[in-house]
Amino acid sequence: METIEVYSGEIEGKKRFLIFFRYDQEIIGKVKSIPGSRWEHFGRDWHIAGIGLNLNRLRREFGDCMHYDLQFPQMQKVLQGKVVASGVHIEHMSEENKRILQLFRDYMERGRYSRSTERTYYDIMRTFVRFISPKSLTGDLEGESDRFITEYIIRKKLSGSYQNQFISAFKLLFKEVIRTPVHVEFIKRPRAGFRLPNVLNKREVRSIIVATRNVKHRAMLSLTYACGLRCGELLNLKLTDIDSVRGLLKINHAKGNRDRVVPLPKNMVEELRVYYQQFRPETWLFEGNTPGKRYSTRSVEEVIKKSVQLAKIKKSVTLHWLRHSYATHLHENGVDIKYIQMLLGHKNTKTTEIYTHVSQKSLLQIRSPFEDL
Repeated sequence: METIEVYSGEIEGKKRFLIFFRYDQEIIGKVKSIPGSRWEHFGRDWHIAGIGLNLNRLRREFGDCMHYDLQFPQMQKVLQGKVVASGVHIEHMSEENKRILQLFRDYMERGRYSRSTERTYYDIMRTFVRFISPKSLTGDLEGESDRFITEYIIRKKLSGSYQNQFISAFKLLFKEVIRTPVHVEFIKRPRAGFRLPNVLNKREVRSIIVATRNVKHRAMLSLTYACGLRCGELLNLKLTDIDSVRGLLKINHAKGNRDRVVPLPKNMVEELRVYYQQFRPETWLFEGNTPGKRYSTRSVEEVIKKSVQLAKIKKSVTLHWLRHSYATHLHENGVDIKYIQMLLGHKNTKTTEIYTHVSQKSLLQIRSPFEDL
């Protein structure tokens, strides 16, 4: 297990423990099991009430993997302006920096960046502004980007993808909005790793779907796997996106603002009809308890988590695993990688080719030398 770092400090007069670690599903699961634990998106950290009971719980859960300090030396800087209880943030920044960040957001809106990218870039640069405070974004910031990466991203064990997002946001802001002579071309990106996608076998996929008794929940998981959907694509579907006669599903404004059409299996059409007869959604294909309101991402995460538990699968399965499994199983069935690329909505074939590394289609044909012993 990865090492975690726990620091003690005060937020709004209340003692809290801040927990830093590299992204790890097992650690996240253990931290989330502690009552009152919260993920702070703005500060990119987990925190819990700073009481002895919680410290003992952390020690039991992580043992020698936990490093604990009584005082975080940069606590005041990291927590500047944070109001944890209400989830509201008080911005300690100059009017000039606020104006520039708003111009940055306006620029992304005009450029039709996706909502997700716009929110991510804006949040990252807002965090950067807090980090360099009281400096101005139009002042001398030579070396500040490297310091942010070293003292904030690396120090807090944030992911390489977060570091890449910061560099992309930083370059966009300074090249296109501020247009100041900051040498953004010299900022080096982290070395790219190679991670294989998590894939379930067909028996595991079936067991998860069968274990899901709720008709709506089963339809959501089934459709995700049947069409290789991302979570956002699933929740953005409307009733009008289904063409049951032609057996097609239209996915609008997907990643990169690209539309695509994917085949909709006949048995999936029947399952959706059963679901519709029972729940009668008004606008979105999958709605929450309030009619006309889209189902939430958090609720979908809970659905897959519960279904995996009922299926007695001892893996930290997320909804995206079903998309990975769809692509891998297509490749194992002999579907050309170009078609899989179109079905997944990938811009580059190289993104799709990763599924060839987890497909059993070619691997099973390799004879191990151990068999000749």
